[in-house]
Formats: sequence, C-alpha cells, structure tokens
Amino acid sequence: MIQDRPNAQGGKVALYRHYDKAGNLLYVGITSRVEKRTKAHIEGSSWALDIATIEIEWIDSRKAAEHREKSAIKVAKPAFNKVHATERDMTELTSVEAIVHSLGKDRILRAFGVKARLMQLYIKKDIFPAAWFDGLEKMTGQALPRNLFTFKEVAK
Repeated sequence: MIQDRPNAQGGKVALYRHYDKAGNLLYVGITSRVEKRTKAHIEGSSWALDIATIEIEWIDSRKAAEHREKSAIKVAKPAFNKVHATERDMTELTSVEAIVHSLGKDRILRAFGVKARLMQLYIKKDIFPAAWFDGLEKMTGQALPRNLFTFKEVAK
C-alpha cells in the first residue's frame, strides 16, 4: 500500500511515475497525497489498471515539482499524460543530472541494471558510460550530447 505522508515529508510534493509491468511509462504527475491521487487514477482512468510500479520522488517545493513534472512529460512522453503533452518539443538535456531528472532515476537503473550508488557517481562526474548512449537516446527520443558519455576520442 502507498503511504501518504505529507507531514512526514515536511510539506514536500511527490513527483510520481506510473509504469506498467513491461516498464513502459504510463503517467507522470505531482501530488502531496500519493495514495489519494493513485486511487483517483484507478477510479477514473482506464489505463490505471495496468500500473505495476510507482516511482515516487519527494521534492521540496510545488514550483520545483511542477517544473520537474513538465520536463519529465516533455522528454519521456508518458502514454497517458494530457497536460504538457502538446509541449513535447526538445528539452535541453545538457547534463547527466538533467537526463536523470527527466527520465527518472529508477527507470534508468532498471534499464541498465545498475545500483543507485553507481548512478550517483555518474551524476557527480556528469558522465554516462558510452554503452548507454543509444538506449538513453531512445528513451529520451532525442539526440544527446556525446560529451556526456565516455566515448574515446579518435586520433586525427
């Protein structure tokens, strides 16, 4: 069961992502009451019965959560979001942290089978393994800067 903990989270706002059992992103949203909002989706959305995983990230302010939600929708293109769906143009993904925030850390961890501690190192160093390049471009739906990956320079 999902626990609503607005008081325990100190007034923080949840950025949540709903995935189906195949790992496809269904929906991205924000709320201060995750359990209540999830129940509303289940009662009013045909896609909600496909929810297998919910990823929750607590954010310090509503404004920051709204910004992250909009960015995540524009980049990841969840199947059932309507708000911001028409704004799915190219968001500037110029850092590893921006890519992680847009796609969701848990989604990337699952896709590449790495531990959260290693992901923190990639964020800190602002670089991903070159082997992830094609997968992350596919996940974001856009060309990513090659300098964010560990490609070796070819001598000229």
